[in-house]
Amino acid sequence: MRAAVAHLALLSVPIVARGDRPSFSVLLFLAIAVGFGAAEARAQTQERVGGEPLAILGGLSLLAVFWCGLATGEVPGAGTAALGAALMLAGVGLRIAAIRALGPWFGSTTAAWPGQPRVRRGVYRRLAHPSEIGLLAVGFGAALLLGSLSAAAVAALALLPGSIARVHREERSLCYHSPR
Repeated sequence: MRAAVAHLALLSVPIVARGDRPSFSVLLFLAIAVGFGAAEARAQTQERVGGEPLAILGGLSLLAVFWCGLATGEVPGAGTAALGAALMLAGVGLRIAAIRALGPWFGSTTAAWPGQPRVRRGVYRRLAHPSEIGLLAVGFGAALLLGSLSAAAVAALALLPGSIARVHREERSLCYHSPR
């Protein structure tokens, strides 16, 4: 519950600063984004290591996408809003599925631990790096749902490169540490 309140308070800043009455798409975005934050906080049973710079960059980049979208967005068409909401929800689902499949191995660090197996169950059976793909889906979906080209640009210029860097680092770490 605390995570949901914290997320709502953080996301309210650009809405209050903008001063106009939130549209349906903004309210839908808030519901998904706050639910995402609360679900992710709940799914993360433990954090093995403190925040890593690339994880912090990812979180701040996603926040920048959200704030930019809330500050500059226009009311999107119904189809664009529906696509954005669906993309955000799919991203949330992927992130939660990835966290659950990794179980105690999930953490913000991209380093694999000696003896850590390469997970090939759950969502990892069909998809490599579902957590990062989910994060990107949430970011680009938010830009669509909020009708903000500048939020899409932030997602492309900050969120995407950070996710690619995390994927490369994870791959190197898993190749080095994982038993074959």
